[in-house]
Amino acid sequence: LTTAAAIRSELGKLFAACTDLGLYGDYYLQPYATGNGNLYFGANSGANPIGGGRGYVSGISGSATYTVTDDNTLKAALDQAVSGDIILVSGEVVIDLADFILAGDPEGFTGTKIPYQFTVPAGVTLMGLRGENGSGAILKTTSYVENMLYMKDGSRISGLVLMGPDL
Repeated sequence: LTTAAAIRSELGKLFAACTDLGLYGDYYLQPYATGNGNLYFGANSGANPIGGGRGYVSGISGSATYTVTDDNTLKAALDQAVSGDIILVSGEVVIDLADFILAGDPEGFTGTKIPYQFTVPAGVTLMGLRGENGSGAILKTTSYVENMLYMKDGSRISGLVLMGPDL
């Protein structure tokens, strides 16, 4: 290990092994990708980082229209929400969307779950309180899905951890 890059790489591997973060460890220090001059997913390297953190200035103003604590209340809120509404995922709950749905691939569905796709309606904000007195809520799926959430025009997600399945 003779260069800073080599040391940084080895420390990153050690960090991932010690924290058992799986694939998250790959993106811990750079939660975005660039290519051909374009920015892809996660966070930008500029002044107002996508997803929050130091320097974030685009917080949510207003009070929650709906407060949800599980997949049933999340579904109900998303089904009723209209533009301008704020849906707050309460506290540090963990909601497994796979408990309720087979998102993205309802064809041939024969189980007891309903083929439902969680969709954030146009102009609706789905938010948690990540970074405010704790790690915040997690929306996850333990089943493989093509799309965990669908976003309509002008909808927004803020302050939530989104976690896909371990494959």
